[in-house]
Amino acid sequence: MMSARVYICGLLAVCCLGGCQGPSANPARQFRSENPSERAAACVKAARLEDEAVLPLLVERLEDESEEVRLCAIQSLQRLTGQSLGYKHYQRRTQRQEAVQRWRDWLRQRAASAPAADPGASGPA
Repeated sequence: MMSARVYICGLLAVCCLGGCQGPSANPARQFRSENPSERAAACVKAARLEDEAVLPLLVERLEDESEEVRLCAIQSLQRLTGQSLGYKHYQRRTQRQEAVQRWRDWLRQRAASAPAADPGASGPA
């Protein structure tokens, strides 16, 4: 029997894969919506669009009060990065916090290793 969480994330994925846009075009606003369905949909949409710019927002959602949102966030992070860093959406808060810290450290390391933009490379001379 399919769990309710998997079913909800599946419905959200079908909706987003079908092109629903939701009430807001602002991804940060959707990720922080009061409505858990909108937050979950934002996570699914980020993975569908392969939008790595929202990785920090996905990591933030790993601490969401909604288990469904946390599930969608980690599934999206796994799709975008290929890793889970030991995060399990159903674990107790203290166990999740350790994994969330690993994700934050990963984001910092990623940012530190990103090549610096060449200020003279953009725009006309």
